[in-house]
Amino acid sequence: MTGFSSIGSGSGATTEDDSMDPKHFKNVANYLEGLTTIKCNEESLLRTSISRYYYYIYLKIRKLVLSIDTRDGLEDKLSEGGAHTILRKYIKKAMDTIEARGFTLRKAHRTPSFLENAHTERKRADYRLKEKITIKHVEKIKGFVDELEEVLEELQDCLFKLQGMNRLPNVDSL
Repeated sequence: MTGFSSIGSGSGATTEDDSMDPKHFKNVANYLEGLTTIKCNEESLLRTSISRYYYYIYLKIRKLVLSIDTRDGLEDKLSEGGAHTILRKYIKKAMDTIEARGFTLRKAHRTPSFLENAHTERKRADYRLKEKITIKHVEKIKGFVDELEEVLEELQDCLFKLQGMNRLPNVDSL
């Protein structure tokens, strides 16, 4: 591809299972946010950055869930229409189960709401073209992404606990 050599050589573009690593969406968002030399509307870069930040964190969380919960049907549900809502429902059910079992959560219980807020910002950037998007919108989604990155380890620990108790959310009820 021409014109993309300044983004990176592409090394490390995949993970050990040969899938693309979602962190590259974050790298692209960071790159686009600072770009001013290409001939396009600055707002389109901001909108694209917002979308890439969202998909970075959504796919990172999705990948975490699927690395722990390998039961039949979940990957299909998280790969088709409504997958964003299903992932939030899955995490909410998992956090409710953990809390009901007496475990104290520091921040992981807020994962579904932060993810929903980030999703709302992504939809605003992608679909509400009459609404002016500014750097403040990018900063807002970056805040949600930062919050979500902070809870990944706790979320992972919770899912492992539930897996060990055989209490992961029921896939059929999502």
